[in-house]
Amino acid sequence: MTHEGRGTPSGPSDETFDVEDLPSPEVKPYDPEPQREKLRGYLAGGLVLLLAVIVLLAFGTMWSKWASEAEIKDLLSTIFPPLVALAGTAIGFYFGGRAR
Repeated sequence: MTHEGRGTPSGPSDETFDVEDLPSPEVKPYDPEPQREKLRGYLAGGLVLLLAVIVLLAFGTMWSKWASEAEIKDLLSTIFPPLVALAGTAIGFYFGGRAR
């Protein structure tokens, strides 16, 4: 095969190289710690954000008179304690894992 207009072959060049001259790739053992820390942070942040949103929605609902105080109190007494427990556990687990 030749290039158009030239008389030179289009195959591989005649230069050779030795494979041993190439640098070997650096092999590192898998470390899940960075991904684990990132996920812990996302979970803890998400639960705290959810807690804040629920509190703000409760105040907004009370302020707008969309629901009665008794309805909001009943709803919050059902939702709030387990959410606080989850958020507290996630935050404790997050900061406990970072202390190691």
